[in-house]
Amino acid sequence: MSNRKIRTADQQQVIEVQQFTVRPRADIDTNWLVEHQGRLFTVRTVDRNRQDRAIITTEADVRHDRVRN
Repeated sequence: MSNRKIRTADQQQVIEVQQFTVRPRADIDTNWLVEHQGRLFTVRTVDRNRQDRAIITTEADVRHDRVRN
């Protein structure tokens, strides 16, 4: 089942945002695709302010939000 939000033509698009906490890695960058529980998310920002972790902010990638068989 898709998690896509239903809206009318006069409403703004709904953007689903997720945050992931990972071990610090220098190679994580914006526009990466992250797969989590069968869904794809596009990395928008990476917060590296803590030495022990990185917090990745992502948006659900609705272009790939499809039911898998």
